[in-house]
Amino acid sequence: EGGRDPGRFFLTWDRQQWTKSGRGEYSGLFGEDQFVSGGLEDTGGNFARGNVTLGEEHRDAAVDAIKQQVEGCDSQPGFLVFNSWGGGTGSGYTSLLLEHVRMSYRKATIVQFAVL
Repeated sequence: EGGRDPGRFFLTWDRQQWTKSGRGEYSGLFGEDQFVSGGLEDTGGNFARGNVTLGEEHRDAAVDAIKQQVEGCDSQPGFLVFNSWGGGTGSGYTSLLLEHVRMSYRKATIVQFAVL
């Protein structure tokens, strides 16, 4: 009561990861409307597939999820990004999305955390 509910969404190419996250101790953090999946094909751990090939194909869904979360906020001082720094989704796709965030929300602070 009286607390803040930060905007958030969960992005993965692998639907199985969402299923795992949807169970257990942290199951209440994300609802179905906060889940963005890249589809049936994965990036295969390849930066270029996440950044260019598949990333461009599925970018709009993630951009819409970001926009929806921002619009639901009273104020948007910044973004906290938790991602792996390897592979196609963690590095390639995330860098594509962060480029969009930097251009669309120029005054927002972006703090990025590596998940190893």
